[in-house]
Amino acid sequence: RIGPTPAAKMAQVQEFDEEAFSLYCGLGEDAASKCAFSFLLVTSSAFESKRSELTVALRVFSEACKSVQVEGTQYACFWLRLGRAPPWEVALQSRGLAADAEATVAVLRHQPLALAAAPPEKVHNVLEWSSETISKWLESAITDEAEGVLVTLASKPELPRAIRAEEEPALQGMQLLWSHIDDIADCVSSPDCLQSIADCAASPDCLAMVATEVRVQAEAAFKMVNAATNETKAVLAIGALISLVTMIFLCRICCCCCCCGKRQQVRKISEEQALEEVEFTVSVTLRRSGDEKFGMGIEPSDKGGLVITNVSDSGLLARWNHAEQRAERRIRAGDRIVAATHHTGGKAICVTKSSDMTKVFKNDHIDLCIATRRPDQELKRLVTVVKLVDLALKDCVELKVPEGGTGGLEVTKVGPALEAWNQQRRREGACSLQRIEVGDRIISVNSLVDVGEQLAAVSPSVLLVKWRP
Repeated sequence: RIGPTPAAKMAQVQEFDEEAFSLYCGLGEDAASKCAFSFLLVTSSAFESKRSELTVALRVFSEACKSVQVEGTQYACFWLRLGRAPPWEVALQSRGLAADAEATVAVLRHQPLALAAAPPEKVHNVLEWSSETISKWLESAITDEAEGVLVTLASKPELPRAIRAEEEPALQGMQLLWSHIDDIADCVSSPDCLQSIADCAASPDCLAMVATEVRVQAEAAFKMVNAATNETKAVLAIGALISLVTMIFLCRICCCCCCCGKRQQVRKISEEQALEEVEFTVSVTLRRSGDEKFGMGIEPSDKGGLVITNVSDSGLLARWNHAEQRAERRIRAGDRIVAATHHTGGKAICVTKSSDMTKVFKNDHIDLCIATRRPDQELKRLVTVVKLVDLALKDCVELKVPEGGTGGLEVTKVGPALEAWNQQRRREGACSLQRIEVGDRIISVNSLVDVGEQLAAVSPSVLLVKWRP
């Protein structure tokens, strides 16, 4: 969205709409049990054009939400845009929100239904907001200690409809420039983002996708510059220089990590630690139309990604489960989404940060990589060592980093030499634990977890993980 998007992304506050609410809190009675309260940052359409103030409001509100401490209380935090929710504006004004208010904070109690808006004197100047002040008011509101709070609602106003990705207006001019600068600044300060860049630099497929994206963005930028005034061209040139310097910096990171022998992206961990991190993953493709729901609850996981909190009896995921013949592959509460892909303009875009993955659910076509942990009676995890006599891995297998970084390197293709080697093992009566097959995870080679350094080794000892129903 124009303006608010980078700020909302930095603060990791989800919009208050039917899709986000159902994902975080569920629907009906389930919502009251999972989210007894919803804390709302409320902004007017006029306020959303004030980029710096909006950024402050989102950040302070996000920090305040994280610091609320009321024992035994479940809550979720959302951003309510009044321009998209007129019924909520009416409800809030009946509870003290001034007609000309640009930003405030509110509390919604789900059972029994009640709503409160912060007193104007506490929120009149956004630039003076503090997370401590906001969190204290939120705490007092839900414990019924604030002045005139939590006025009963006869019924809950209808939640705004989630905006689909294709409905998002395109960024223009300065907004596009600042959006890119924000993205770069976020990435430079994020170890996860820098790690993703290093991983991409090691993948020919990823580099090819990036090259395509750069060409598309460059064409759009040239069109913008040709249509711009001289003053705007100068500003865009400065922005391009900033982006170029930053890209050189990021490329140096990629070189140091992937090409110069330092391989900084490989963590120094033991084989035991690497084995502990390995998880069985299931790929799930969901496509919806009309009013269909994905039918799952999600929330951020301490391990990264999004944990599935519930799977509804109706919805696309329940339908996918019904069609899946293998019980151990059916998705259930407790499984974790480690990567999510959406399709825009004919391109597949994969994300692994929880804040980015929640946004993917606004699209109608999504692919999910879901890590599962099943009891041994459902899915056995077998650990074995294979001595690959007279062969080198680089000549006979294709490998990839599993989506979401769920441990090891996955065997995606077996070459003719290894297939012949496997056939010979079968003729000798060796079991499957003495073969390397598609779907296996390579944990270490010659006792080294950095598998890449050992791909050329002849007759290596390969530590594998296999799964069997």
